[in-house]
Amino acid sequence: MTPPAGVLPTVTVAVPLWNDAGLLPGLFAALLAQDYPADRLQILLLDGGSSDGAAELARDFAAAQAHATLLPNPRRLAAAALNLALTHATGEVFVRLDARTRPALDYISRGVAL
Repeated sequence: MTPPAGVLPTVTVAVPLWNDAGLLPGLFAALLAQDYPADRLQILLLDGGSSDGAAELARDFAAAQAHATLLPNPRRLAAAALNLALTHATGEVFVRLDARTRPALDYISRGVAL
């Protein structure tokens, strides 16, 4: 469905995780710094059974951000995480990031503008 003119589309950002605790603070900071309106974003964090504290960091982030959700990925594979994300995605646009990604401040808004 195309949003009315002047209305920004909703965007789902999917991030597969597995033992990425050391990388998550940078990713979370970059996501929070996006110039795209938070009320138009859905962030799905898909943890594949991390044992390094990544799941706890993701849980804390999701608890603090109304537009973020932590989902378990019992199959542990990135492809399975993305399939899981697609079943939970509510956005009109789908963005896939990794824990090591540091998207530019305008990454989502520029992508949506295309």
